[in-house]
Amino acid sequence: MKSKSGRKLKELRTERGQSQEQLSLDTFLSRESISKFETGERRIQPELTNHYIKQHNDPMLALHAVSEYMGWHIDPLDGPAADTHRTSIHMKLQEEMQEAAEALEQCSITMNPDYIASYERENIKNAAMEVADNIHASILYLAEICKSYDISWSEVWDDHQRKLQSRGYVKS
Repeated sequence: MKSKSGRKLKELRTERGQSQEQLSLDTFLSRESISKFETGERRIQPELTNHYIKQHNDPMLALHAVSEYMGWHIDPLDGPAADTHRTSIHMKLQEEMQEAAEALEQCSITMNPDYIASYERENIKNAAMEVADNIHASILYLAEICKSYDISWSEVWDDHQRKLQSRGYVKS
C-alpha cells in the first residue's frame, strides 16, 4: 500500500465493519474509487475525509491526506517510542509549549533579515523548529481530545473560524 491515508481509510472502514460497497453508497463514490484510495492508486478526495470527520469524528484520515497533498506532515505518533495515551499527549503538549516559549525568548526578529548574524539566524531557525513541534503536538492533542470526549472536530474549527471573523482577523 502506497499511502498512509489509504491505509487509514481501510483501517477506519474495517473497524466499522463496512465493505467498500457500503462506504461507496454512504459517500456517493464508486466502489472502485474506494479501492483505489485504499491502495494508494489515487489520492483520497476531500469529500471522503469530510465524511469521516463529520460522521465518525475522526480527523486522522484528513491529517494523512493533507500530508500527502501538501507535503508537510502532522502524522499520528505511531512509532515504537510513541506513548499515545491522552495523558501522555497532554504532557507532551505542555513540554512542547514550554520549549517553544523558551526558543522564542532566544530570538529576535526585529532586525532586517539581510543584516543578522549567523547565530541570530540559527536562533530563529531553532524557534521555528520548536514552533513546528508545538503545532504538531497541538493538533494531535486536539484530535485526541475531540475523539476521547466526543467533541466535534468540525465544530471546534467552525467556532474558531467564527471567532476570528467576529474579531476582524479574517474576512467572511
